[in-house]
Amino acid sequence: MDKNTALGISIVCHPVFVNLITFTLMLQTHPYLKAGLSGEAKWFYTLFIFITTSMIPLFVVVIRKALGYTSSIMLDNSDDRHIPYITAAFAYLFGYYLFGTIGSPKPIQAFMLAMATITITLLVVNFFTKISAHATACGALCAVAIKLQPLALINLSLIIPILFVISGFILSARLILQAHDLKQIYAGFLTGFFIVMLLL
Repeated sequence: MDKNTALGISIVCHPVFVNLITFTLMLQTHPYLKAGLSGEAKWFYTLFIFITTSMIPLFVVVIRKALGYTSSIMLDNSDDRHIPYITAAFAYLFGYYLFGTIGSPKPIQAFMLAMATITITLLVVNFFTKISAHATACGALCAVAIKLQPLALINLSLIIPILFVISGFILSARLILQAHDLKQIYAGFLTGFFIVMLLL
């Protein structure tokens, strides 16, 4: 894998997009959410999460880059990550509060709490050392699939290994770009994985 390919994978598989895919997987395979929510409700939750936890943090990154406060939109420096992490954590916490207030299904509330906890963990760790947000997103994705396996409307036993393989490609790209070392990759993946396993 050359650096251009690795960069392309890092952009396409940005954590905000992987987290949205993770939520979509849960929405489409969890029996209660699949059968219990109307099409309009599913669109509401998906668009809400996409706008608040994906587009707004990305918008903050782009604006900070345009104003010269961020050296790269890939957030290669630890200091560049503080504000985007705070923005994303606030978005997830707000979503968790809102969904609890309107009586949203418990799995959706648990997802928002898990993502908020992951983001806050990234923020705290980032003050001391870098940790891979790509890896935490991949760890969360794999953990959600494993948690859903006993409940899912489809057989996820073949999908789960594929998700691990895809995660390997994504994290290899981060290593090739020298955005993180192996320890930061492992720490990120295990952080996302175990937080989801505990809270979802």
